[in-house]
Amino acid sequence: MNSSLAAVMLIIERYRAEATKYGTSGIVAMNRKVAIGSCRKYVEERWLPQALDFFREFPALGAVFDDKVFMKKLMSGKTLGLDDVPDDQFVAGTPNDWH
Repeated sequence: MNSSLAAVMLIIERYRAEATKYGTSGIVAMNRKVAIGSCRKYVEERWLPQALDFFREFPALGAVFDDKVFMKKLMSGKTLGLDDVPDDQFVAGTPNDWH
């Protein structure tokens, strides 16, 4: 398991335990991954594979994706491009993609 993911999961577990202890919601809002490159190909080839590998660890930890279509693509083992990733998961591409 990615050591940074393991560390985050421990923090979330502690947060949820404390929330339960005080009778509040244990919902955690996670941040989004962001990548900006000089060209789309660079982002897809150099950044996206590592970002997707990070997210592939989540199901083993009990995390649930609301987007079942994306989850199926993610876990398929196939090479994915930026067009395969829902807009609410990553902000990735070139500056020209965002205007």
